[in-house]
Amino acid sequence: EDAMDTDAPPWPAAGRKLLDEIKAENERSDVRASLETLRPKLTSYGFSNSNDSWKSGFCSLSVPAGFPSNQNTRRVEHGTKIRSIPDLVRYLEHALGEASDAEDDAEAHPAPPPPPGSRITVRFS
Repeated sequence: EDAMDTDAPPWPAAGRKLLDEIKAENERSDVRASLETLRPKLTSYGFSNSNDSWKSGFCSLSVPAGFPSNQNTRRVEHGTKIRSIPDLVRYLEHALGEASDAEDDAEAHPAPPPPPGSRITVRFS
């Protein structure tokens, strides 16, 4: 039940998709989404709960393998525990922001040119 679906995309695409699904669920429902109502979706992504209850404030979610650790996410209110939808949204936004920063860094800092005097072979066919 807690195993990640083979159809689920790898991080960060999975994180972005889950965040979009949570926000859509919050907008669509008459009653705001809860961890309890999102449990099937969260477990399909590989999130697990170390407590029996999935009620907000009582659960203690662990992030799936392949997702960034939430140890560095200081924005989660209860230490590093994800205990509510706002905690989960903060974790995903923070982790996706860092993933996007890493991608931006790679684009902003391309590989340096070869040192002067080195030979580069270019073949035209």
